[in-house]
Amino acid sequence: MPLLEVMLSCVIWSGALAAGLQLWGRGASQQQSNAQRAMLIQEIERDRLRLIKHWRALPPRSCSDGDQRFLEAVAKDQPTAPGLRRVLELSTSEPGLWVRWSSADGSTVLRERLVTAAGLGLCTQEELA
Repeated sequence: MPLLEVMLSCVIWSGALAAGLQLWGRGASQQQSNAQRAMLIQEIERDRLRLIKHWRALPPRSCSDGDQRFLEAVAKDQPTAPGLRRVLELSTSEPGLWVRWSSADGSTVLRERLVTAAGLGLCTQEELA
């Protein structure tokens, strides 16, 4: 085999090897990213359920004024899981509190929910009739 053919086959072989390693590395990093995202979503669901538990423990109140700041106050008192970021924002269009969860770096919002006192069953029975 001439030297030129040997060198050309080595170049082709090393290119194929590099491409294979790159694809393998990309697949491994994507699998790790998916696992981290799944763990964050589990933490978000735990946090959401904890908040609902604390909100539903509140006594019934008048919801006619549309003031939802008490929901925000309760949510601020609850700790957030490590690696998770919770943003609370009073809704301007309807009475309620927007709760947005994202990763700790805040790069993307993973979940968001609009929470209202009526939706949690916290309004007095006279208002619902």
